[in-house]
Amino acid sequence: DTKLDSTIMVVARIVECIGSTQRDRFEYEKALRCYRECLKQRREAPGKHYISVAKTLHDIGSVLLLQGEKEEANKCFRESLDIIEDEVGMNQLPFLGDAKAKMKTLTEALRDFVEMQ
Repeated sequence: DTKLDSTIMVVARIVECIGSTQRDRFEYEKALRCYRECLKQRREAPGKHYISVAKTLHDIGSVLLLQGEKEEANKCFRESLDIIEDEVGMNQLPFLGDAKAKMKTLTEALRDFVEMQ
């Protein structure tokens, strides 16, 4: 149902905006709760919302990175990139380069950590 799909996506967008506000206020746990709820709604919404799901995963990864959760952030960035590669094609979204740069930084940091052990 198109109307249901639109309603779910509007609610998800509002929750996403609240999450972004919380992130900007350095309320990272609150931001993550909002982003995760947004992701849940977008994944469960009828229709295909690949770009929205990928963006939300990127937002979650960014907050996790701010919290120092590098491995979890990397998983989110990887899933986001996988969705783009599978469904949309590479180099189609503005945040894609940002996600690639963050993944490279994370990969280097994790390699350095392993070498120090």
